[in-house]
Amino acid sequence: MAKVTLPTLLVRRARLADVPGVLAMFGEWEAEGSCRNLRIPPWERVEAALPLTLVAEADEVLVGFAQGRLRTAGPGLDDIFTPGQRLLAVENLFVTREQRGQGIGSRLLAALLELGADRGATGYLLSTATLQWPRAIPFYQRHGFQVWTVTMFRR
Repeated sequence: MAKVTLPTLLVRRARLADVPGVLAMFGEWEAEGSCRNLRIPPWERVEAALPLTLVAEADEVLVGFAQGRLRTAGPGLDDIFTPGQRLLAVENLFVTREQRGQGIGSRLLAALLELGADRGATGYLLSTATLQWPRAIPFYQRHGFQVWTVTMFRR
């Protein structure tokens, strides 16, 4: 697939007809092996997330998606959020390999944060399990996110 230019890009709310395309992008993401323990979710889970799912579409082809979940700040988050504060948790953000580096991820993230604000979110939270974290962290910092905690492991 050839790279598209941003003027042909449309970021919009996902529809039921987009579920197969979102699942295909999950498959591409899983095949990359760039994210720990990423598995293609069942259709029902993708369908249930549609109210807070956005897709990026170029020439009627899906080239990315973003998903969020509304939650309430509670224990464990009280040093950065007010208890009871409405939050949008950014759950997934993916752009197809061929389309990366063109600002599509930025547009998806900005639109998802706006959708969250429209739904009452006043704070935003995300975590990432990407193996490409040296690139991901500066990306999210450019969008106003701050590093709060780092989890490491050893087997």
